[in-house]
Amino acid sequence: MLKDNNPDSSVQALEDSIVINIDYKRYRALFYKYEDLKLFHILYLEKHWVIQKDEIAYSLVLEDAKTRYERFLDEFSNIITRIPLYHVALFLGISPTHLSRIRKDMEL
Repeated sequence: MLKDNNPDSSVQALEDSIVINIDYKRYRALFYKYEDLKLFHILYLEKHWVIQKDEIAYSLVLEDAKTRYERFLDEFSNIITRIPLYHVALFLGISPTHLSRIRKDMEL
């Protein structure tokens, strides 16, 4: 939970995890003190919140569910056996039933 008790922010862990709570005001103060940290943060946001989000939006609109699932398998092969398939379906923007059909077709 955030220091200001903002109820709109939450984290759901699918397995044992370590969650670090950072004081937002102190974190922001570091950006004013260290220019290189500020630049790193900007680059991180560009990559993960702009470019990566565009790729996800692109795939949801222009690719079919099977293609998205195949890419998921390529990118996240290390976790596919550790998470419930309904979470995979949610990530792909499809129903668990549709994911089951895709998986069945791929087995044939």
